[in-house]
Amino acid sequence: MRTRHKLWYGIGPLGAAIGLRLVEFAPLYFYEAEPLYLLGIYAGIALALSKITIMLAQFGAGALSDRLKGTRLGRRKPFAITGVPFLALSMILLFSPAYFLHTADTVPGYTANSYQIPLFLYMTFSVCMVNFWYGWISTPYQAWMPELTDPEERVRVSTILNITNMIGTIIGVVIAFLLPSLITDRNWSMILELMIIASLLQVVFYVPAILRILEPSEKRIKTLSIRREMKVITRNTNYLKWILCQGLLSISIISIQSLVLGFIQYVLGFSSTTDYMTFGGVFLIVIILSFFFWMLMFRKIGRRRSLTFALILLVVVLPFSIIIGPGLPGSLFEQGFIYIGLVGLSLAGYMLIPYVIMSDIAHEDELRSGEARAGIYMGFNSIPLNLFQVGGFLISGILTDVRIFPGYEGYRLFGPILAVFLFLGALVLQKVKVDYDFKQIEKEIGAKRKT
Repeated sequence: MRTRHKLWYGIGPLGAAIGLRLVEFAPLYFYEAEPLYLLGIYAGIALALSKITIMLAQFGAGALSDRLKGTRLGRRKPFAITGVPFLALSMILLFSPAYFLHTADTVPGYTANSYQIPLFLYMTFSVCMVNFWYGWISTPYQAWMPELTDPEERVRVSTILNITNMIGTIIGVVIAFLLPSLITDRNWSMILELMIIASLLQVVFYVPAILRILEPSEKRIKTLSIRREMKVITRNTNYLKWILCQGLLSISIISIQSLVLGFIQYVLGFSSTTDYMTFGGVFLIVIILSFFFWMLMFRKIGRRRSLTFALILLVVVLPFSIIIGPGLPGSLFEQGFIYIGLVGLSLAGYMLIPYVIMSDIAHEDELRSGEARAGIYMGFNSIPLNLFQVGGFLISGILTDVRIFPGYEGYRLFGPILAVFLFLGALVLQKVKVDYDFKQIEKEIGAKRKT
């Protein structure tokens, strides 16, 4: 794969990474805050339904892209071409409810219960559309990587993808941390402008890969039977172990990301633009530095040991959410500063790993079977993963519902609850093969063929 093609492929998901971080961090707080006042349980259900939507989209697009025939564009490109424009439009729609629905600013006597159902339906539709089109694009695009690259190239391409995701995370988190103050100021026009910019980036960065990268000669699966392919991938015990591990971890990860904005306001007590940007800046700086730290650790001591360390650190830190306050040394600002920083350090270690592990699992299967089925590997993984994340969003919705936890006490309880799932995921990780030596695997395969 040419160097420029590696770069074009690697930077393609930048805009989508921005959008993904926005959808993970912002909607729960965005719709619960004044002047929308959607109840937490409704917001949690909407986000949970969006995960079911992306689950179906990822699996369907992954399986379909493995079998797509007779197109001059290849198997993977058509999904990006058809999906990117709709993803951009859906993102704008998600964060523009004030242009379509009544709010506390437009209706005299508006109360928290006045417009729950229309707001719930609007959020559900728009967030489901964002997730559908993201799933439609992402699985075929991820499945493209093992077909475009050799194993020795994959590390470099993965590095570019990691940097892309890092930049996308930075931009997405910056926008997410801007939203609370913009909502408070009712600055809907600025929110719309930010969403338009973010949406345009989703389109722009996919264009070079779509236009310039040619798909290699196709290694299609010999049969079109999804049943056969399901039997193949579900016999891969390492794949199933990783699905369980990633699923348990994702319950906590998705909940942490959706709760962090509310935690800053309702537990730490900071709500101004300066406050949010200060904590957002801490979170970003830690994540940026941590990406490079974890990449170094992966090379030095391996993926499993590094990821285990990151998870155990998060398990230890998270429960402090319940006691942050006067009982601990330092001011509330200093406590929040340290807490958010350590959470960011741990999250960065996890963010780097799932994409690479799935690519390696698919590539090992391709080496051993001679058949390329990366699409169905990526697509099937989305089913249990998103079901686990449904659980994460339902937990988040329950914890943030003021009828269930008056005074926003749910934002304190999230730490010890989510630490349980992280600990279980860390235990399962010890049974998963995540460090691959493809040269050794190729030698083993070659020796078996000779015999």
